[in-house]
Amino acid sequence: MTASADVLIIGGGVIGSSIAFNLLQDGFKGRILVVERDASYQFASSALAMGGVRQQFMSAVNIRMVQYSLKVLQQFPQCQFRQRGYLFLATESNCEKLRHRYETQRSLAAECEMLGIAEVRRLVPELRSDDLVGGLFGPKDGYIEPRATLRAFRTRAEELGAVYVSDEVRKIEKECVYANQSGRIPAGRIVIAAGAYSGAVGKLAAVDIPVAPVGRCRGSRHSCPAAIIPVRTAATMGLRISGRDRSLWSPLAQFSAQRDCDRKDKS
Repeated sequence: MTASADVLIIGGGVIGSSIAFNLLQDGFKGRILVVERDASYQFASSALAMGGVRQQFMSAVNIRMVQYSLKVLQQFPQCQFRQRGYLFLATESNCEKLRHRYETQRSLAAECEMLGIAEVRRLVPELRSDDLVGGLFGPKDGYIEPRATLRAFRTRAEELGAVYVSDEVRKIEKECVYANQSGRIPAGRIVIAAGAYSGAVGKLAAVDIPVAPVGRCRGSRHSCPAAIIPVRTAATMGLRISGRDRSLWSPLAQFSAQRDCDRKDKS
């Protein structure tokens, strides 16, 4: 049996590690135990993420969280945050929608600006712009290196005293959990930080958490001429979102070996 914990965190990704780090940094004196089932983080969302950081959301909660996160990232140079901006392109069909988003973001003091077509061309000279009317640009947006960010938060948490255990929780009771390898672990407080699988973990404690994983393809690779994207543009472009179907690309993203993106098994 693993020793007891004052706080037991289920999920050792970037969120679980951030919780452990912040508790200890704020002066928490108890023992923090983090239980992570994927010790290599091979299939963890934190490691496979795109790494995009932007204030350009429609939800006030999301905007404020990112504004706070920007301050936190300044404390973690290991995250390799590159503030190269986010540019959403405006056509006749979506221009009003982007303008509405801009007004919402500005009301929350998000750093963004509506650009005319001339300004868009100045930012990205190589862009084919004959069907564009402008864009919405966030100069302080950018991207981080996902695995480096995960390592940074976990390392800081461990340096302050958090203990990580490679195991999977199979049962949750009042003030204790049961794990496959560690058995019964007494815990004063239990935090569920299992990301998309938090709903499944919540069921172990008879708690309804409306979160479930959904299989999606983030992108596919095709053979195409390198000249389609000029080298000097591709080398600095951290994330590209285009079209109604959200085509994404990032040189920092990690990819899962799982090819069946629409598989039924969501465990």
